[in-house]
Amino acid sequence: MDALQANLMQQADLARAQGIAISLHDAYIELRKRDAVVRMNRQHAVYLRGMLLRFDYYFSAVEPDLDGTLAVADYSVPRHHRLSGFDDFPAFFHSYPEPMRSTEAYLDFAGIRPGHVVLDLGAYAGMASILFSKQVGASGLVVSFEPDPHNFAAARMNTGMHAQVSGLNNIRLHQRAVWNDCNGLEFSCDGNMGSSASRIVGKRGQVRQVETTTLANILDEEGLERIDFIKVDIEGAEIAVFEQALDLLGSMRPAIVMESHRVNNVHSATECERLLRSIGYETWTSTGNDQFSDYLLFAR
Repeated sequence: MDALQANLMQQADLARAQGIAISLHDAYIELRKRDAVVRMNRQHAVYLRGMLLRFDYYFSAVEPDLDGTLAVADYSVPRHHRLSGFDDFPAFFHSYPEPMRSTEAYLDFAGIRPGHVVLDLGAYAGMASILFSKQVGASGLVVSFEPDPHNFAAARMNTGMHAQVSGLNNIRLHQRAVWNDCNGLEFSCDGNMGSSASRIVGKRGQVRQVETTTLANILDEEGLERIDFIKVDIEGAEIAVFEQALDLLGSMRPAIVMESHRVNNVHSATECERLLRSIGYETWTSTGNDQFSDYLLFAR
């Protein structure tokens, strides 16, 4: 029995409990719940448990294709999707989509206005950066970072199309990881949402050395005198980034929304809350922060 089949067997009970049938095909794994189908790449089987737990969330993120009587959300190959709630143009994703519901949670809190400066740490395919771009307008700026080469290519494609459609050229996209130094980092790149430092997620996908930067270095290189809002979704690296930048954050006090991740089997929000409160931030978290799912930390 290979690792993929072993993983499928481990998730069999969860699949039954969720009312989802799993079938293995040559090029993809198919999850079916009544007439709704999600297809995922076999190489992304590490995400199977999360997909089973959040099937409806990811199925509804895009307009599905029709295959007879089935509605299919196909994330098994890189392709364009019509995102639910985003009508500007079909967005390109190497794998899973970036649901608009996630970005809307950022916007509901951030209070972004024209002229604001926003940092998007962990831009993935660039969709949050695009919505931030619309909010800050021509007088504002969005500085975005995505180290995974597959995700970066998707982000560059999507932000480029956004610039053509909207006429806004206010996104500066960088292929670097945000970290606690500028010395580079071994990074596990799988073209999906969980790409991260190998020391955090282990070695998976394509392991390569990537360039790194810090919050202080971003300000110096971009010539920024202020930051109004930071979105942080960097797969467990947030603790290292905040530890290194406490003085900067304490003096500038940008609003922060951070996706919590499990580091050493503990959600990173716990330590990040402690760090941010130590410099005067008020913090709170979204609901539903059970042991299986990620959740948001808000700080102001």
